[in-house]
Amino acid sequence: MSRLNGKTRLAAKLKVGWVTAMLFSTLATLTARHAIGQELVGHPYIDSSEIKSQICLTCHPGKKEGKSVHPAVELGCKKCHHVSSENQTTAITLLSSTGELCARCHEADRLPMLHAPYKDGRCLVCHNPHSSDFPAQARAPSNTLCLSCHGQNQPGVKVDADTKTASLLGGRTVPIEIFETASKIDDARHPSGATSILSHSSVGRDESKAEIPRDCLSCHEAHGSQARYLLRPGS
Repeated sequence: MSRLNGKTRLAAKLKVGWVTAMLFSTLATLTARHAIGQELVGHPYIDSSEIKSQICLTCHPGKKEGKSVHPAVELGCKKCHHVSSENQTTAITLLSSTGELCARCHEADRLPMLHAPYKDGRCLVCHNPHSSDFPAQARAPSNTLCLSCHGQNQPGVKVDADTKTASLLGGRTVPIEIFETASKIDDARHPSGATSILSHSSVGRDESKAEIPRDCLSCHEAHGSQARYLLRPGS
C-alpha cells in the first residue's frame, strides 16, 4: 500500500510540475508578446503540419486580391506572422510591433517633419498590410484617407468617449488624444481655394495625365518632408 501511495504521490508531483511548467511557459510567451505590443488572435485550431501559406490563403483569399497587393504576401505568411499551434489551440501574432516589422523592408524616412502615424509606427492606420484597391495598399482614396483624421465630422469616423478611441477607416482605432491633435482642415486654416479639391477622389498621382484630379498628395507628402505641414518642394 505504501509503495502504491508513493507512486501516486510521485505522479501527482509530476502532474503539478508539468502544469506549473506549462503555466510559466504560457506566461513567458504572453509577456514577450505584450512587450512588443502584440495580442493573441483567436483562430480555429490548425495542426502545426498544416500551417502553410497555401492553407492560409484558402480561407483568407482576400489577402491576395485587389489592385494593389503587398509583395510580402508572395513571400509567405510567416515572414510577418508567428503561428503557435499546441494543445488544440492556434494563436497568431506579428513577429514584432507594426512599425518595426514594416521597417524590415521599408527604409524609414529621416526627415525633420514626419507624419505622426508614420513617426509612431502606426502604419496600419493608413495602409492595409495585405491588399487593397488603392496604390500602396492605402485603405481609401487619398482625400478620404487624409480627411478621416484631418476633416470635420467625416462619414465612417466614430469617436467613442467611453473607450477614449476614434474608429477610422477599415476598423482601425487610435487613442482619442491622437485623433484630436490631428489638425483639422477648414477655410480659415487652408489656402484660399484649396478646399475646393477635397471632395475629389484620388485615383493616382501621375501629373503628366490631365485627367488625374488633384488631391491632398498633390501638395503634401504622406510620410515626411523638409517643410512644415509636410509640404512638397515648391508647394
